[in-house]
Amino acid sequence: MLEGVAKRILRAALGGGGTTNIDLPGEFATLVLALKTAMEAAIDTGTATGGSNTTIIDTGASWATNMWEDATFEVEIGAKRYLGIVISNTATTITFAALADSAAVVSGCKYGLKRPVDIADISDRAARLLGVVDSLTKWGGTALTGRDISLDLKALTDISITGILKSIGDIAAAESLIVRIGAIADAEVVAGATGSMSAKLRRLTDDLNALITAVGLLPQLATTPVIYNVTMTNLDTQYSQALPANTKKYTIQTRDGTAFRMAFVTGKVAAPTEPYFSIGTDGFHHEDLINPAAVTLYFACDEAAKVVEIIAWS
Repeated sequence: MLEGVAKRILRAALGGGGTTNIDLPGEFATLVLALKTAMEAAIDTGTATGGSNTTIIDTGASWATNMWEDATFEVEIGAKRYLGIVISNTATTITFAALADSAAVVSGCKYGLKRPVDIADISDRAARLLGVVDSLTKWGGTALTGRDISLDLKALTDISITGILKSIGDIAAAESLIVRIGAIADAEVVAGATGSMSAKLRRLTDDLNALITAVGLLPQLATTPVIYNVTMTNLDTQYSQALPANTKKYTIQTRDGTAFRMAFVTGKVAAPTEPYFSIGTDGFHHEDLINPAAVTLYFACDEAAKVVEIIAWS
């Protein structure tokens, strides 16, 4: 289906009829590059050379000031992983709200940073999507008149494509889409069909929306974190915590690393009854790229007065 949609996009721009001498592979590569650029996400990883309860320092970094503002970060300290939102950064220092447990980043801690590319970052490149149109100077022997399509392109980045441009959460799926589109880059396209350029551009817009529908909406990026602390007062007693609707990812662990049991249905963890899941000493459980309408975690421990820590993103 994607191949057919992409072919219709090219025919909408170039028409049908006699052949044309346009460099189709080169022009189509422009479309592929623009789509790939729209799906990029800024990612950085490294090893800290120092830090504190509120900072990660990497003296080998050379970041632009505040380029990671509002990005998500993950840092491994000992056997635990901490997640949060970046407040600001300098060339070598990432600053964030204080970590739980008074944990502090030290030299050797592994960290990761991730920030989705904003629509404002790519809107000035959107015209490349119509590069094949810009390459034509005549239609049926008649000179073409230029048109400012900036407002049309702005409309494309608003409500009509909220899934694929405003919420890129699965880069692997996006890359797969690029490969599939590129596979038909050498297809033959004919020119000379009747009809106005405005009609062809409207068809191009329709087929872009059809392409988005065919791909399906990619998983939306998680933006809201919630932290839960649940005290398991009694040993071998079930406790539970409901997560926010449409949670995208979560991590669960005990505060001091004590082993515990968890399940997704009630009645499985107090007196261990399969199916349940065991998390060993200093272990944790993490789920990502999920989208359940509702989920509740049930857990219990062989020791009393232990605290379960949960961070959930929705």
